[in-house]
Parts: sequence; structure tokens; C-alpha cells
Amino acid sequence: MNDPQYEKATRYFNWLYRHRWKIHILSIIAFVTGIFLASKLQLKPSFSALLPQNLESVQQANLVAERFGGTGLLLIGIESPNFKANKKFADALAEKLSALEGTKIKSFEYKFSKIARFFENYGLHYLSTSDLFKLKNNLTNTIQENKDSAFGGFLGFDDLLGDDNEKDKKEAKDSISKDELLGEVDPRIQRFLSYPDNYLASDDGKLVAIGVQAANSSLSLNEAQDLVQSIDKMVLELNPKSFNEEMTVNYAGNVKRAIEEVDTIKKDILNTALLLVTLILVVLFLFLWSPRWVFLVLGNLIFAVVCTFGFTQIAVGYLNTMTAFLSSLVAGTGINYGIILISRYLEERKLGVEYREALIKSLSSTSLATLLASGTTAASFISLLVANNKGFSQFGIIGGVGVILCWTSCFTLLPLWIDAIERRFPKPVKPHPLGQIFYQFGMKTGHFIIRKAPLMASVLLVLTALGATGFKTLWENPLEYDFSKLQNKTTKGSGASALHWRIQEDVYKSSLVPAVILLENESQAKELCPTVRNLVSKIDESDKVFEACLSLYELLPPQAVSEEENKLRRSLRADILKLMGDRWLKFSDSELAGLLKRIHRNASEKTPTLKDIPEQLKRRFVEKSGDLGLVGFIYPDNSKPLENGRNLLNYTRSFRKIWLPETETIVSAAGEHFILADLLRGISIDGPRASLAAFLCVLALAFILTGSIKSGLLMATCMLFGTWWLLCMQGMIELKYNFLNFIALPLTFGIGIDYPINAFVRFRELNYQEFGKVLTTTGTAVILCALTTIIGYSTLLGASNQALVSFAKLALLGELASITSAMILLPVLIRLVYARKRYKYG
Repeated sequence: MNDPQYEKATRYFNWLYRHRWKIHILSIIAFVTGIFLASKLQLKPSFSALLPQNLESVQQANLVAERFGGTGLLLIGIESPNFKANKKFADALAEKLSALEGTKIKSFEYKFSKIARFFENYGLHYLSTSDLFKLKNNLTNTIQENKDSAFGGFLGFDDLLGDDNEKDKKEAKDSISKDELLGEVDPRIQRFLSYPDNYLASDDGKLVAIGVQAANSSLSLNEAQDLVQSIDKMVLELNPKSFNEEMTVNYAGNVKRAIEEVDTIKKDILNTALLLVTLILVVLFLFLWSPRWVFLVLGNLIFAVVCTFGFTQIAVGYLNTMTAFLSSLVAGTGINYGIILISRYLEERKLGVEYREALIKSLSSTSLATLLASGTTAASFISLLVANNKGFSQFGIIGGVGVILCWTSCFTLLPLWIDAIERRFPKPVKPHPLGQIFYQFGMKTGHFIIRKAPLMASVLLVLTALGATGFKTLWENPLEYDFSKLQNKTTKGSGASALHWRIQEDVYKSSLVPAVILLENESQAKELCPTVRNLVSKIDESDKVFEACLSLYELLPPQAVSEEENKLRRSLRADILKLMGDRWLKFSDSELAGLLKRIHRNASEKTPTLKDIPEQLKRRFVEKSGDLGLVGFIYPDNSKPLENGRNLLNYTRSFRKIWLPETETIVSAAGEHFILADLLRGISIDGPRASLAAFLCVLALAFILTGSIKSGLLMATCMLFGTWWLLCMQGMIELKYNFLNFIALPLTFGIGIDYPINAFVRFRELNYQEFGKVLTTTGTAVILCALTTIIGYSTLLGASNQALVSFAKLALLGELASITSAMILLPVLIRLVYARKRYKYG
């Protein structure tokens, strides 16, 4: 045989056979090392793991952790219908938690008696002059109304006044609210006076919360689990059911959420891996109809996947939300090369060719096609390295290396395994029981596609044109702004996420994750919140996502502008305290009446200073170094949830950089919302850049590796049509891009060349004749390759992470578009353009 490719394959196999023992020893070492390294991989589910460390939002978040220590929040939710039992249990648990302060936890809060007492003592100092006048008038009017009511009742006027008098009495008694007692105090501070019995509880007392701040600046998974287990042990020792039979104690906050995320991802990985292996085993057996070939393909694949994740430990050191599921993707794609090699080998064996000769022939005819296919697929992965998003770039390098290792293993180990098993355990290749049916179906289908090529081309063009409406929909609104669609569905309606939102809405009634502003000196700290409020006043109402700004100096009362005003305010406070002691001051709201009595009894004439502010209020402003007050917090508006990406962008855009005019400095905000906003913004930059890089790389390889402009244009046309169909289908089902699923587009470029090129090379072997034979041999193998990859993606549809599910959906559409391009569009193009005059139907 004078085929140069065959001669190269012969020399290559002989070289493999001569060095088979060395190759196997090295592969065993690589496999064992891979298992060892892969077992050490850690999972980092946080958003910051997806962004480069030199990004400002990440640097600011790291600086906050460095200066203020623990950023991990663990929320303990105590629930029962009995508020008294909830309080009693919270007190008992707090006593135990105090033993962990300084070691595992930085601080915890659940009761605000000292804060309430502070504002009872100094609350009147927080009112402006106008607020003091207003309060004095309201108290005077209330007293007068109560006197008039009592006098009218004594003279019998009530019967004459009737219902109108009752209405007036009620309005007079309800004319003062708690908010008026602290008119200019930040809403975040006012709420301390509204908690039932000063406990961090819902209004009905059925839910009492304890907020625990972790001690370490960044909690590892093991430390987070240890903290939760330590507290859970305390809870079990107290036995919640002994306080109330219906009492439950659960956990929320970012500490618990991180644990649940990792547990869910691990569970998803295990479930998808088991499902993937099971389905692939079934499909391979149905196709190959022999256990020996099934296990050879799987053994080769397992070796490559293990080595891939061993490499991941060396190159990256951890897995993130994107790369955690790469095993399914690498397996679904990497198995293709083994399937094509073995199916080609069995094709020769069924023709009666001796096993060694059949093996060399299969190497000769598949090595180039699969090398081209793996090269384009690897290029589509590696092109993701141009992205700043570490999730994209890590996904790219791991996936690219994985594909290369799968191909290398397939054409290094698999030929030796085939030779060894056929030499030692010779066994005739039995025909598939349905082989004749598949053969006849394939031949007729191929014959039909070729004979009806003009009709098929017309149908494809019409469908391509009709798909433009879907593309238009996607083009007009490509990004997913509703983050609720990307959450973990396991914990969204229950678990840590659900409890977190209930505590935030029903207990704190404010965001638990404010933006953090790091400051350099006292002047900046005093200037921050007035500047922020001035900034907010200029923002359009529709774009405003702001509730409050809080700094240490916001905890102090407003200063009078002159000594005369000071005297006036002292006089007004004295008058108010006198009125509060009047026996005619009565209110229908007993809680308000009790608060006024306590203020009257405990009010201090002394203006509070920083030393007087309770430690429970000040400690959130204390740095690890002991410095006090060099931080501010900006709280987003709870009525505009940041799960809406547009609200998130408005919020972060408003406060990312704040110019302080008096000190002439710019301060930066930090927090997980700013990291998430950078991820969202990065899609619009990294997505197109990575997609363009993948497109150009794959296109260049198609021209270089096929060896001619004509063939390259053919492959490029298949890829472009497949990509267009993907985009059209994506728009039709309104599947938008997010920070994870965008990578499916560059991958589609790779498989858009991968599948057509295998069929094309076989076409070329047959001198562009007999598409029926191509379809029943290599075409069937390519369809099986697509099916195993589809299985790999389909297993991800059951994952809890909905962003990952969206990636699986988009990748599945890409698979369907690419296999259609390879099995229908390619032969039509060859028939109409490449071999129009010399095609023989067969």
C-alpha cells in the first residue's frame, strides 16, 4: 500500500509497540499522581473566585477583610409561636456563644437593651430645633385634648358630640409617633427602639434572630463548617423542644450559604457523574454491542479526565462554580475520539481485515480528522484565556488541556490496549443485530439527502431566514438581569437563602449586606454621609437604590449652629420633659406611652459624646488595629432588590466612587454586590472578546489543517450556519447570557468544525462519493459522539445551580445546531458545490 498516511500510521504504531512498557509505566504514574492531586482540589463557590485579584472591587473587598477582620455572617433563626420561649432560648444560647468570642467569633448581637436605654437617655438631643418645637406642640395639644375630653365627659357632652368626638379623641392621642421622637436619627438606628422587648425579633415575636460575626478575615470551608457545628452542638445541648414543642433553630447568612453551596455542588457533581457514566455505558453498548470495546473507551476516558484534574490542581489549585462541572463536559467531548477510532477499527474488522492491519488502517484514517476536531475544540476552549473573568479563563485552560489529553490518550494508550486484547483474547467481531436495519436506513437517508439536495438547501435557507426573529429578540436584550433565575433552586425556596430573606425582611427590615466605604481620617468620616445624601438627592428617582448612610459620627446628635440655638434647644427639652410628666398625657398606644415615661424618667441634659455611645453600636466601626470610626456603610433600598441586575448596576454605579469635596478625596465602596456587578459588566466585554478570539482561532485552524481554501470555506460555512441556528433558537426560547453560560458560544464554534470535519475527511477518502456509506460508518460515529456530548450536557439540567442549567441548555442547542450542520448541511454543500458533476449516488 502506497498511501503515505498509512505508512506514517504503521511507523507510529510500531514505535508505540516497541515502547509499550515504558508508556504503560508512565501512564500508571500519571494516573496515580492525577488521583492524588485531584483529591486535593478545593471548591471556591464565591463570586470573587471568578474575577482577577487586581480588579478594584476584589482588592477593596480584600482590604475590608484585612482591616476589619471577619466578614462572614452567620444568622441563627429561632422560631416558635411563643415569643417568651424564643427570648428565653436566645438568652440561654447567647450565654454559651459568649465562650466563643475572641476565638471562633468576633461578636454577636440579639438584644439591644443598652442601645434602647441610651436613646431613652439622650434621644431628645437628636431632634433638631424644628423637631423639638413640633414635639412640644404635639404634647401640649395631646394634653389639652385629653383634658377637654375628660371635662366634656364630666359635663355629659359626649352624648351630644357622638362619633365625631371619639374620632377627634383618637386623632389627638395618635398624633405622636416613635419616629418623631428621633426625627433626624438614621432609620437604621431608630429601629433599635422598635424591636419587641429590645430583642432582634419579628413584630409578632415568632422569629428571633442572633447575628454572629465570624472571627477570621476569610473563612475556609472547614472553618465555616466547624463554626456551624460548634454552635449546632450548643443548640442540641439546650434542646429547643424543651423550651417549646414547636421550636426550630436554623442557620442562614453567607457562612451557612457557602456551606450549602459547596454541599449542593458536590451532590450535583456526584449525581451528574453517576448519571453520565450510566447513560454513556448504555449508549456505547447499544452502539458497539460488546463490553470489551465499551470498557476500553471508558478506561481511556477516565485516564484522561483524572489527568486533567490533576493538572488543574497544579495550574489553578481549586475549582470554581464554572469549572466544578468540567468533568461532564470533558468526558462528553473527549469520548468522541475513542468512539471514532474504535468504530473505524470495527468497520475494518467486519470486512475480514486482520486485527493489526485494521488497527493501523483506523489510525491512518482517523488520526488527522480527530486531530483537526480536537484542535478546533481545544482552540475554542483556550480562546477563553483572553477574558478577564477567571471563571472563563480557568474554564478555557482546563477544558483545552482536557481535550488535548483525551485525544493524546486515545492515540497513545487505546491502540496498545486494542492490540493487547485482540492478541491475547482473540474474538471475532459479531455483526450488530440491528446493523442491517441501520445500514439500510443510513443508505436511504444519505441517498435522499443527496438526491434532494436543492430541496434540502431551500428548506435550510427558509428555516435560517425564519430564525431571524429569534436572533432579533436576542440582539435587543442579550443579558440576563434577573438573578433570581440563576440561584440555587435547592436553597432558593428553603434552607439558608430563604431564612436569610425572612430575617432581612421581617427582623432587620433592612439589607444585611451594605456597601463598605474605607476612610483614612476623621474628617472624611464626618463628611461621608452628608456627601452621600447630597449625591442621592441628585439621582433620578427611578435610578435611586438607597436607604441610608451610616458612619460613627451619624450616631452623634446634630450640632447647633450657635450658642443662642443651644440655649433655645435646652429650654425646649426642659419644656418637653415637663410635659412628659403631665398626668393628662395619655396615649392609646401603651408601648409609646411606656417609652415616653422612660424618656421622662431617664433623660439626661448632657449632650452625648462618642464615649457615651454603647459598645454594641460602636463595634461595627472598630478595626482590627483598634482604630475607630474610619468606615462607613451605605444600605440599599430593600424595596428595590439587588437580584434585579439593573438595580444592582444603578446601586454600584452611584456609590463605586464618591468625591468628598471638603477633604478633596475620592473614596471607594466595596462589597459582594460590587463584585457581582463587575461580573455582570464583564460579560459585555469578555463575552464578545472571547467569542471573537474563538471564532478566529477555529476559523484559522479550519483553513490551515484542512489544507485548502476550498475545504476551509466549507468548514467555515458549516460553523457559521450552526452558530446562526444556535442564536436563533436561543432568542426563540428567550435564553439570555449570564456570567456562566456565555462560554457555550465559543464552544459551539469548536464543535461547529469538529463534527463536519470528521465527516468531510471520510468524504474525501471516498473521493466525495457515496454519502450513504459515510453516514452509515463515520457519520454514525459522529452522531454517537454528539449523543454522548448531549448526554454530558443533559446530566447538568438536573443541577441545583440554575446558572449552570442555563449553560447546559445553551450548549445543548449548540450541539443540535452543529450535528445538523454536519449531517445535513455538509453533504448538501458538497453535492451542490464541491462534487456536483462527479457525484455517484450510493
